[in-house]
Amino acid sequence: MCPQTVLQNTEFVYHLYEQAGVREYWVVHPTDHTIMVFKLAEDGRYGRYEMYEQSEQLTVGILPELILDLNEIFAE
Repeated sequence: MCPQTVLQNTEFVYHLYEQAGVREYWVVHPTDHTIMVFKLAEDGRYGRYEMYEQSEQLTVGILPELILDLNEIFAE
């Protein structure tokens, strides 16, 4: 996909999920080895996203006992 299409899809999903009340969603960038995490705030809107890189661990917000090692996720 071209970068413009990816951006349009990301914006569409962002607003769709926000309106639907999805508490947390991720945008995975496999080539960059990063994950953007959006979390729904009390006002029903997504705040600023959190960016995680391959060298980090990510705790799943809705399942706090689940911790992902991104080195394993992005292993080649």
